[in-house]
Amino acid sequence: MLVTTVDGLAAVDPEQPKLLRTLDASRWQAFRFAELPAALPAALSGARIALAVGVIGAFIAETSTPTSQAYAGLGHEIVTDAGGFQTPRAYAATAVLFVFAVACFYALALAERQLAPWSVRFRGETH
Repeated sequence: MLVTTVDGLAAVDPEQPKLLRTLDASRWQAFRFAELPAALPAALSGARIALAVGVIGAFIAETSTPTSQAYAGLGHEIVTDAGGFQTPRAYAATAVLFVFAVACFYALALAERQLAPWSVRFRGETH
C-alpha cells in the first residue's frame, strides 16, 4: 500500500504545486489540492491489494497457529473439518471466507467511487 501511495504522489503534475505556490497556497493547501487527489486512487488500489493478501495471510496464520480456544477462526475450522472428512462444513467455511473477502473488496471499490470519483474507470474504458 505504501508503494502505490508513493507512486501516486510521484505522479503529481509538477506544474500544479508551482501554480499553487504562485497563488500563495500553504504547504497544507498544496497537499490537499494537488498531491492528495493524485495519490488517493493509488492508495485505494494499494488497499485493495493489501486486503486480498491480508485475507490469505489471516487464513495461513489461523491454519498454522496452534490454539486451545473453542473457536480458533475460519482457517482452523476449514483445516479441521477437511481433516475430519466433514467436507460440507469445510466448503461452507470456505464460502464464508470468500464472501467476506469479496464484500470487503467491493466495499473498498465503493469507497474509491465516493472518495475519488475522478479516478474511477468504467468498464470498457481503455485509457
